[in-house]
Amino acid sequence: MLRYGKYYPVVIFFLTAVFILPPTFLPAQAPSATPVPFVRASENPCLRALPPDWWMAGNFDCKSYFDAVSSVHEGNAAMALAMNQYVQMVQGMIGINLQNEVQYATFFTAGDPDMDSKFLGILKGSFDNNTVGMRLAFSVGAGMKSSSYKGLTIYEGETVGYAFPEPSTLMMGTPALLRQAVDALKDKPKALPESLSRVLERTNGRSICWVAFRPRIVLQTKDAASFREGNSELCRRLSEIECASLFFETAPDGFLASGLAWLTEKSGAKGLHTYLSGWRSNLLKSEGANVFLCSFLLSSEVMQDENYVRWNLHLTEKALKNLWNTRVILKPAN
Repeated sequence: MLRYGKYYPVVIFFLTAVFILPPTFLPAQAPSATPVPFVRASENPCLRALPPDWWMAGNFDCKSYFDAVSSVHEGNAAMALAMNQYVQMVQGMIGINLQNEVQYATFFTAGDPDMDSKFLGILKGSFDNNTVGMRLAFSVGAGMKSSSYKGLTIYEGETVGYAFPEPSTLMMGTPALLRQAVDALKDKPKALPESLSRVLERTNGRSICWVAFRPRIVLQTKDAASFREGNSELCRRLSEIECASLFFETAPDGFLASGLAWLTEKSGAKGLHTYLSGWRSNLLKSEGANVFLCSFLLSSEVMQDENYVRWNLHLTEKALKNLWNTRVILKPAN
């Protein structure tokens, strides 16, 4: 885990509001959900607030999530009741109905991950700013001071602040990053960094969730030291990636999890594809290898297209059954 230090309460609040949706909503077996249409993640309007020193950005699509849950548990009255109770609980806390009033739930992390990590979360949809403002005033806003900044009222504490920069838009995060985001929204829209733009053009913005990050920065953190020591060649290969994304979406017979990497040179992408394909193949042939990891490898495929390398993981009930027929799981001798 990367350390957020004094910004930990900000992260917890944002995750509670939009990310921590009870995992019990998802079934043990593969659902028959309708795949979502492809929309470029780069079209997300919240990306206008991207910090210059970003190292991670992501989005949670509440509509896609609740559509998937409804499809999976169609006819399950108890599960529908539990989901509605959770939605109402969050609405009572922040004044926003996650199921109907949020179109984008976007977050950014920036700065030095080890020394000065900063966080910003943005909710954008159809909710009423005044209603949300009144609810927040009695929760996270208690004790904060209000100030005017470029025509906006910003509520700030020592480590966290929030503002409503546009209709039906809530921004919350580190005060310095919050003001920086206000500046970005007030200015003319700027183009995304090339590496991020390249990745998000092929990342589905209608995925249940997607996360884009800069592998080189993440791998150089103190928390990744032991991983670097035990996986030097893998880390060297991953550090060549300029930008990568992970996204999770529904498919007709289960779920599809994808990892997408963009490298500046086609030769680098080819080398990464060759390495990952070999690494996957060798691990699957290792008797008694880590079952959890290999169960993912078995139902995955690695592909290269120009400067891109993509790893798809198709999670289906059939794929899990096929796992039993490999040497990955040690079985008693007949």
